[in-house]
Amino acid sequence: MLAWAHASVEPELRRTVDSLAATIRHLVGQHQGWWDATGTPTPAAGRGKFLRPAVVLLSCQAAGGDPELAIPAAVAVELLHSGSLLHDDVIDRDDTRHGRPTLWTTLGPSAAILTGTSMFYLALQTLRSAGEPLATRGVDLLLGALQTGLDGGYTETVLDSASNTTVEHVIEVSAAKTGALLSVSCALGAMAAGADPRRVERYYAFGRRLGIVFQNTDDLLGIWGDPAVTGKPAGSDLRNRRRTLPVTAALTSDHPAGRELAVLYQKELDEAAADKATVLVEAAGGRALTEEETRRQVQAALGDLDAAEAATKPCGDLATLLDFAVLRDH
Repeated sequence: MLAWAHASVEPELRRTVDSLAATIRHLVGQHQGWWDATGTPTPAAGRGKFLRPAVVLLSCQAAGGDPELAIPAAVAVELLHSGSLLHDDVIDRDDTRHGRPTLWTTLGPSAAILTGTSMFYLALQTLRSAGEPLATRGVDLLLGALQTGLDGGYTETVLDSASNTTVEHVIEVSAAKTGALLSVSCALGAMAAGADPRRVERYYAFGRRLGIVFQNTDDLLGIWGDPAVTGKPAGSDLRNRRRTLPVTAALTSDHPAGRELAVLYQKELDEAAADKATVLVEAAGGRALTEEETRRQVQAALGDLDAAEAATKPCGDLATLLDFAVLRDH
């Protein structure tokens, strides 16, 4: 399904990026992994998953529409998502993504921030050029997702330095930061198919829960993921003292390991300290709580699909993407 979405959407994505000024176009292509710093084409391995475009196309099918109608929306959400990753890399100080150096590490944070912002505007221009209702109601939804995502991203940075962060706070941030765009991806797909507002709302709810599940898995991979597979350094979330869901669950557990982790989190963590923190998070129940919350969100998301009266096969495909969000290793 992801390969299908990639083959369906990337040609139009490339044509859309070609409309940018030459310098920004070159930086976007570098970030996408289409070419290197010299403009030489690079192998396809190590590029993005195209999850959000797949969600758009499948939601359109599930609502009874031709997925071709949803390609502008799929391009728009991929541009918005990929642009946000450029900003995330700067905020998180991540030096690799998909096994490649991040743009900010090679050209500086200004290049990454401006390129990401350009992709945001291009996403809105792309949807504005689509037919109705994507060009009006769809743009409003995408603008709302952008604002919600930015608010969630900022709130996440505040939570990282707060001592009173709760599990509920972290889940709400996941719903805002990651769930916002997936919610809109589902809603735009259904909207392109001509679904009525009630059904569009159910697709939106499914996408929100899919986003929480996706972020929960990201949080687990940020601690226990294999760097050779994820393309990111091991324990990067811990070294950055991020208050992800597993960490927050451990810190608020009133478990001896959680209390020891709280002391450890008061200072910079080197590799050895990050390894110790990994053990403490699991011992205090952080991993188990995250996995249980993920199972709860999955069941609720499947209920949303039922309420959306989705067509059988694309509904099953969306459920498969939900499984992928749980079981993926990168």
